[in-house]
Amino acid sequence: MPSPGDPTAARPSPESKVTFGPFEFDPRSGELRKHGYKIKLPAQPGQILGALVEQPGELVTREDLRARLWPGVSAGDFEHGVNAAVNKLRQALGDAASEPRYIETVTGRGYRFVAPVQPVRGSVLELVPSPAPPDPNTLPTRRSAITSFPWIISAAATGAAAGLGVWAWSRKSSPAPTQTTRFRLAPPEGAGLARHFTQQSLALSPEGRRLAMIAIGDRGPMVWVQRLDSLTANPLPGTEGATMVFWSPDGALMGFWAGGKIRKMPAEGGTSVPVCDLPGAWSATWNQDNLIVAQTAYLGPCAKISVQSGAVTAGRTLNWPKFLPGGKHLLYVNVDQKIKGMRAYVEELSTGRETELMPTDTHVTFTPDQPGRSLGHLLFGRNATLLALRFDSDSLQILGEPKPVAKDVPFCWGVGWSEFDTSSDGVLIHSTGSQEAPLTWLDRRGRDLGPVGLSRDFLGLFRLSPDGKKIAADVFDFSIGDAHVWIYDLSQNTIERLTREPGWDSAPVWSPDGKMIAYGGAQGGPLQLRVKGAGDQGDSKPFPPGGFHLPCDWSSDGRWIFYQTNGGEANAEIWIASVASRRVTPLLQRGFDTSFPALSPNGKLLAFSANDTGSSEIYVQRFLGGDPPKLDGDRRRVSRGGGNGARWRRDGKELFFLSPDRLVMAVTVQPETGVALRPPTALFRLPTGYHSLAPATVGYDVSSDGQKFLLPVRKTVGAPLQVVINWQAGLKT
Repeated sequence: MPSPGDPTAARPSPESKVTFGPFEFDPRSGELRKHGYKIKLPAQPGQILGALVEQPGELVTREDLRARLWPGVSAGDFEHGVNAAVNKLRQALGDAASEPRYIETVTGRGYRFVAPVQPVRGSVLELVPSPAPPDPNTLPTRRSAITSFPWIISAAATGAAAGLGVWAWSRKSSPAPTQTTRFRLAPPEGAGLARHFTQQSLALSPEGRRLAMIAIGDRGPMVWVQRLDSLTANPLPGTEGATMVFWSPDGALMGFWAGGKIRKMPAEGGTSVPVCDLPGAWSATWNQDNLIVAQTAYLGPCAKISVQSGAVTAGRTLNWPKFLPGGKHLLYVNVDQKIKGMRAYVEELSTGRETELMPTDTHVTFTPDQPGRSLGHLLFGRNATLLALRFDSDSLQILGEPKPVAKDVPFCWGVGWSEFDTSSDGVLIHSTGSQEAPLTWLDRRGRDLGPVGLSRDFLGLFRLSPDGKKIAADVFDFSIGDAHVWIYDLSQNTIERLTREPGWDSAPVWSPDGKMIAYGGAQGGPLQLRVKGAGDQGDSKPFPPGGFHLPCDWSSDGRWIFYQTNGGEANAEIWIASVASRRVTPLLQRGFDTSFPALSPNGKLLAFSANDTGSSEIYVQRFLGGDPPKLDGDRRRVSRGGGNGARWRRDGKELFFLSPDRLVMAVTVQPETGVALRPPTALFRLPTGYHSLAPATVGYDVSSDGQKFLLPVRKTVGAPLQVVINWQAGLKT
């Protein structure tokens, strides 16, 4: 008997059913199923598959196959027969000799089965009708109810892996099951979901059995993958820095964006391969013709990408694209000025013809009644409620009225973001609530000094008042989908909402005397620079309208407000506004992004981020506050190896910033010239629980003496994810 550590202990017997990827194979009968559906497989290819899965990871020689399947035939007939059989087997599996996911050719010797193989233990349970969907409020958590999930089969208790059992969604007849089943997934252990409203951070595989997500752990943001029949999620090495994730149409590969590139890699892990260069990507979708369509920015053009060649062409402006079945039509959302909100559309790829669908506050997915069928449901959100709408993906016709599916699902109004996804097999996953993070003091070594008592969903743009007694923060409310500026009084332990106009308010900045707040306000358009009193409950005073305005700093003499623009298609620029005349002037315009300006306390040096080297770096340059104000002389680079989010110590002798690998950096500078007196020093790494909703924001502030750092740090794992199996069966007729 093999020992528990012996690799042969997990080897399936020659007669046991096995699973690999989306397939289930019975060596005795030669029956092959994919996602529960039978795949036609001739006898000899089936026998070769049986020989390979009997010895996963090991070489099966051509001589072995000849003795087993072609005894007594001539060498020529054997070569022809084995080559033809292996080709048919690869066709059935959707595999390729050039990029093997299952069968690897060992030149001149034989073949090796390279995918993980698991034996099917116990009996397969079928979904059966239930009198009514279970009450989600009375459901136990996933960890306590795992064995009640009908897809998961209890196995012999011979170790943790065997105890989890095997996934089995039995579909022995064509009608779909009528039971709706719900359970909850906890976030990955040791990591937190990267909830950012500019990211496609959750993606179900097409067959609905695996979840890919962006989660942040000790190594920063990465793609994590979890099988829905497993207790654990696993990070995929090679995906460090990923900000969004999506699947290939067959579920064998996944795509993600990281480091200025769209990349692909096997779904079970392996080597990631660059597909193309792309400056940024919010979301993407992949069709059967190996075309990827990616949203590159808010209200910016999409990128149409050939997976084979990596060629990129610009397409129409769209948000949150999803291919409909067949891959010939693209489902997406855009702003509809007629309704002053978002609307869903479908584009026919061959003609560019656009079909207008229904208003929505979120992205939209389509789930067919059964895989391959044109009838199904669109799923979308309005006011934190997910709604289903009957839809024919062939005729592009809406049928009937929306029906509620789930309540209290977070969304971001005007952007189209929400946390939900669906699969072609009727699986729905969605988030269940807030992921509040209290603002927490850390010292220069990263030690937790305790929270300040304010626990909210922060966008990441918050500032200490000049006297250090108050905090102005942009707080997001997922129940209504927008953000407003709040003032927290540290000494009185009180919190009060400052901005009350309808819409979106963000990026508060204090005046040097602490009496005024500058912020960006959006009422039916992009953020616009506005100013109001820190204790004023009246209306704010707007500056001249323009593009996107994100306030970043207020000069210590009170004369200037620095802000950045970001227009989607255009580069981010740094502008300056005169408080007295309310005139706005461009300060730094280049053919690359310049962002997050921070003026030194003596008003002589401007620190900012720029990405003309290919990555964001911190620079300082002399500022002259004349008429007009301008930057003078050469800029000086402060960071080494990337940086963003500059903050000054109150005496101007030290500058802080964040590195790409989540380190808080400090550099001593000469206050008059900006010359770095020594190389940047790493103070500490951002905690795993560090969390802000907007990934490009600064997301921290510094005490006046530079000894303490204020960051939003989650103390708990956050709200779980709700999984609904066969969600369409739960719709009320």
